[in-house]
Amino acid sequence: MSNLKIEPSASEPMISKYIHAKCAKAGIPASATFELTSDCNFNCKMCYIHSPDREKSGGELSAAEWISLGNQARELGVIFLLLTGGEPLLRKDFPEIYTALKKMGFIISINTNGSLLCGEIEELFRNNPPSRLNVSLYGADNETYSRLCGAPRFERVIENIGRMRDIGIDVKINCSITPENCEDIEKIYELTKALGLHIKLTTYMYPPVRKDSGSTGFNPCRLSARQAAYYRVRYSLLSLGADEFLRRSDSLNELFEAEDECVDEGDRGVRCRAGRSALWVDRLGNVYPCGMLAEKSCNAVEKGLAECWRTVRAETSRIKTPLKCAACKYRQLCPACAASCKCETGSFDAPPEYLCEMSRYTVDYIAKEAERIRREQNDGK
Repeated sequence: MSNLKIEPSASEPMISKYIHAKCAKAGIPASATFELTSDCNFNCKMCYIHSPDREKSGGELSAAEWISLGNQARELGVIFLLLTGGEPLLRKDFPEIYTALKKMGFIISINTNGSLLCGEIEELFRNNPPSRLNVSLYGADNETYSRLCGAPRFERVIENIGRMRDIGIDVKINCSITPENCEDIEKIYELTKALGLHIKLTTYMYPPVRKDSGSTGFNPCRLSARQAAYYRVRYSLLSLGADEFLRRSDSLNELFEAEDECVDEGDRGVRCRAGRSALWVDRLGNVYPCGMLAEKSCNAVEKGLAECWRTVRAETSRIKTPLKCAACKYRQLCPACAASCKCETGSFDAPPEYLCEMSRYTVDYIAKEAERIRREQNDGK
């Protein structure tokens, strides 16, 4: 039951999971994220990087520098490369960077808001398609987009997704739920189902500490812990269906009734891929374990990507997450990680109370929904 979740299963191929696991043991970065820019043509209220009022500090790496880092990543053993931002397609030299990186043999995915997947970009991807496009969907109509992103681009995004599907590109939807779009959940689900798209939906928003160092434990555009749990369970029931939801609910009950396991120090380390089989390079060339752990840095332009990877890997190995989290019975359904602890509390080893509360409410809502479903099923007999 170590991977027990209430959400639908992820679509990542088993070979990718296997490669990351082997690389983590060998100390090799299987994947890298290149954050090409912090610029964006949207102004999403919950964003942790883009701010229209913030002047750039030191600009961003040139195309030649990104291409050089691509060569270094290939030499390190990187297979999977994610290009993100900001909105990476805003860069006028994106075609140059992308084409050069693609020729290096990387399996490339791109994070995008989907508004620019036309014209020159459409032709670029038609002739040289990425492995996947991760399109952020912020609502189910232009009104929600205007409220949350300041850009009524829903219809354009849907049209552009259609263009990419026609080309034959794999499109995955990412959806962040906030007070501005929470009531669109059913419409978003029906839309992605009709389009035959896999969707990753999250109701937890990190505090945007990269954009505002004073925002530890606070995000001005996120749900309360109770609301986040409610909409998490609401979407899980919608996407799983009643029977599968009940099956997973029963499995959770079995997990909670099991005897407590002993906790050793190994349970307190970083459990995800960050700094173990994955690295993140920001727009200035600073290297981190992940995009949310952007505190201390080693600059790859100055020291080289290999040296920075060694530094990041060593620093990651020393991180200890809270003992309370390692021993918590809700651990298997709680999204807490080293990054969330740091962003919520300012420390790796302090429990993120927002997520503790969210997990408790999640269990309560699961139980209430399961009871309601069984009652309705019995009444229908």
